[in-house]
Amino acid sequence: MRLTFSILLLSLLFVQASELKATSTKDRSEVLDSKPFVYKNRIFKFSLQGHLGSLFATSFGVANTFLGLNTSLTGKLDIYDNYQVGLGALGAWNIFPYNDYLFSDTAARFGYQSRQDIINAYLRYTNSNLTVVAGRYSLEDIKTTPLAFDNDFIYGPLQGASINYTFKSANLWLNYINSYLQTGILPKRLGSSMALLKPFNPLSKDTLIGGEILNLGGNLSYKGFYISPWVLFNTRDVSTPSILYFNPLVQAGLKSAYKFDFGHSSYSLTRLDVLFQASNLEHSLLNSSPNLATLIIFDEAFRFYYQSLAFEVGGGFLASVSSLQENGKEGALSLGVKKPTTIFALSDSTRFYGKYLNGIDYFQAGSITGYLFASMSISKLKLGALAAFGTYKELSVYLSYKIYTQKIEGINRLSLDAGLAYSYASFSKLSFSLHHASQNNSALMVFTKLSF
Repeated sequence: MRLTFSILLLSLLFVQASELKATSTKDRSEVLDSKPFVYKNRIFKFSLQGHLGSLFATSFGVANTFLGLNTSLTGKLDIYDNYQVGLGALGAWNIFPYNDYLFSDTAARFGYQSRQDIINAYLRYTNSNLTVVAGRYSLEDIKTTPLAFDNDFIYGPLQGASINYTFKSANLWLNYINSYLQTGILPKRLGSSMALLKPFNPLSKDTLIGGEILNLGGNLSYKGFYISPWVLFNTRDVSTPSILYFNPLVQAGLKSAYKFDFGHSSYSLTRLDVLFQASNLEHSLLNSSPNLATLIIFDEAFRFYYQSLAFEVGGGFLASVSSLQENGKEGALSLGVKKPTTIFALSDSTRFYGKYLNGIDYFQAGSITGYLFASMSISKLKLGALAAFGTYKELSVYLSYKIYTQKIEGINRLSLDAGLAYSYASFSKLSFSLHHASQNNSALMVFTKLSF
């Protein structure tokens, strides 16, 4: 962390030298201000944000039922328009099972032993083009433009340092990540941010991160078109034994999208993610050559508005294949392996609930699936459903309702939400020998969340 903050400090001094040439004309009232408690003067602005939530999840068995409380509180101090210091904590307490020894972190799909950790502890510098941050933070919380740090596979609280430079219609970024706070968060999956709590060290470092991560990427948007290439290097593949300190994993990805406006705020959005992964680069004892894997995600969504009603329908396709044959030896691309290779990802922006509620990884090798989805929102109510078919199958439905909202100056200061989600998911391993092995289960989740 000393190296991280040294890099940050040098970056701040460099950019501040150019900033002194001109006086900022930015109206401070335009700064994003969506926090419930704000103290503000000409130099400082202090704000608090947080939540208090509860989550009940079950796979319809006493051994697979969980009830817990989850809360966070973060304070942010803005100095002029350029600097921000953030400090916050996250806590989770299990109500059932009431005894920590009855609950296994390693086998659980959701739930936690009672734990707490520092979720935010960072220093950020921003100007009209540059964002530099170091410490513990979430990229989605500290970015100043919507497309900064835009990577579909990195989301949630991380520890490290990040730099983003914004051009007129493009971004370049670099992330260094050496640990991660595993909360289970998956964008747009109800309640997922309260599903787990595995602290930065040692749990998440050993089970999710593996080594030290460098991620370099950029994006360009022009008249509805969007393209974003990126690369990622991890010094240790998390699927290898921890005694192998250096066994790198390398990824290269490309995200592309096109948005077509129909008018009246209605549009279609076509998205394609392609990811290539090479692991086992140090030739472990189990394999004689690197393991190559490919992930392809295609998603087509149509969104329509009529007065206060918003309706979305669409479909997509996901395929994950590996270069290992069923016997674990090198070979042609196979749709099934005894020890499935999975795509390394800290999070994902798919629409599936199976990883979150059912504990089934739809990124593992052999996952070939097509899906259809529909959702509707009106006033305070939102509901949706998804059906996936292939080697990975899922039927999921969800519903959320905004019970209470308090607004001050047109900004949400306090809100109370409740919702539920049900998911049935299964994964079948298919190979050229016609060997079949499958896993499947159903799960239900109910949550409440007070955000402020």
